[in-house]
Amino acid sequence: MQTLIRSLPLTQDQGHKTFYGVTDSFDGFVLAALAAQHPQRSVLHVCRHEARLALLAQELEFLAPTIDILVFPAWDCLPYDRLSPKKDIIGKRVETLVHLLKPQTLPRVILASAASFFQRVPPRIVYQDRSFRIAKGEIIDRKALENYFLSHGFSPVMTVREPGEFSFRGGIIDFFPASHDMPYRLDFFGEEVEELKTFDPLTQRSQEEVQHVSLSPVHEVLINDQTIT
Repeated sequence: MQTLIRSLPLTQDQGHKTFYGVTDSFDGFVLAALAAQHPQRSVLHVCRHEARLALLAQELEFLAPTIDILVFPAWDCLPYDRLSPKKDIIGKRVETLVHLLKPQTLPRVILASAASFFQRVPPRIVYQDRSFRIAKGEIIDRKALENYFLSHGFSPVMTVREPGEFSFRGGIIDFFPASHDMPYRLDFFGEEVEELKTFDPLTQRSQEEVQHVSLSPVHEVLINDQTIT
């Protein structure tokens, strides 16, 4: 830590030298260094609470943009409570669990809070082959896509506004992955994905064009014959 402090830039202000650019925590620097030293292994860091988890994720995105940063938040409600966790939180948790099953190609840091670290999750096999990738220019079976939505927790609606919803309108399909900030609009030309864009859930107007998007289940526990048994 002393070496790190001595290497910081100095600024001269009325004859006084002042250190700047450092907060009260060196977690981000340490995690970035550990991930760089062990590119084939995952580094797990448990934060003391959710606020620190969110802040540290932002710090790492700035300090080490080439590192694969996975965030695993805790539920915003108690187990067995009458209220369910928010869909965006569940979506982020499931996205992280699905991503952990993929081969590691970049230095990886997993960020969890104390609450999420001690909370039990379903077995790994539950999330095996549960992702669905959509890319511009690919041929996709609409029926298979609809079956994926229905069997992985998405709700059919007339107008997509909330995470976990989807809508089929002729050759246009709107869907809102729970782990994403914006919904997506899929436009077909025959069976080919001609356009894939984000859109504003309030105005329903299309926005930025994207090349691909990966879908994950909306719920941590999927209700099917296997899980019921």
